[in-house]
Amino acid sequence: MRCSGTTIVGCLLSAGLTYAAPAAVRSGQGWSITPVPTQADWDSLQGGPSLAAGKTPDLRPVPGYAYAVDADDAKQLTDGVLAGDGQQMHTDRRAVGWAYTPYVRVTVDLGSVQPVGQVLWRQASLSKENTLPRQIILSLSADGDSFHSAMRVSRKVHPDDDPALTFEPVPAEPPALYALTLRAGYQARYVRLDLATEGHVIADELAVVAGPANLPALPPTPQGEREWLDNVFDRRDQFTKLIAPGNLAAGLTLRYSPQPGYALTTDATDPA
Repeated sequence: MRCSGTTIVGCLLSAGLTYAAPAAVRSGQGWSITPVPTQADWDSLQGGPSLAAGKTPDLRPVPGYAYAVDADDAKQLTDGVLAGDGQQMHTDRRAVGWAYTPYVRVTVDLGSVQPVGQVLWRQASLSKENTLPRQIILSLSADGDSFHSAMRVSRKVHPDDDPALTFEPVPAEPPALYALTLRAGYQARYVRLDLATEGHVIADELAVVAGPANLPALPPTPQGEREWLDNVFDRRDQFTKLIAPGNLAAGLTLRYSPQPGYALTTDATDPA
């Protein structure tokens, strides 16, 4: 069968066939976690073109997972190409990875304010101890400066945690490739994901799906000077600003107690 469709699902539809969308294994108030090992699964879940296609997200920190890192990491998150070929993606250069990193931030500029319906993030579950991030926060902005938290989902820790906003660990058996779908529901230009990780994150796609044209504008930015924001990257930037005029300890010889003794890094210049 020949097909001119741009996706596998589109090909099936053009041929008069249907494709059963994968079922979510976890879901709550405006979010879901769905196994998506194949391109057809991803296309079906995404349901339409991505507003982020071809955009280059800003990644913090820079991806550094040795088995996946390459020069095209940022572009690979929005190129529509899945890693892993239906299997685990942790050694696939088409994936993007962070190692020994407690927090990851991904921000994409859509180029103009658009109705953002939902955001999808596809990543691998590496082990039963590290299936998905401890917390995922979706934030939106019209100007790239003031961000509004649109969705916050966390791993369930206590039995009485709100099931609408928390999830149980997901199955870790291979291929264990999952999509997190987060409702946005606003007009926005900038889309940001903040991940509190278990140390490693291996992902390959970020999709931003348009919503109805009549989605509301973001709430207005609170007036007054903002001195402290609630994310580790915001705090780190703020700390940089605070010390920018000069480090009072710069150039001074330090005294340690006890003395440094890690064999791979210790040398005579440690106090300096």
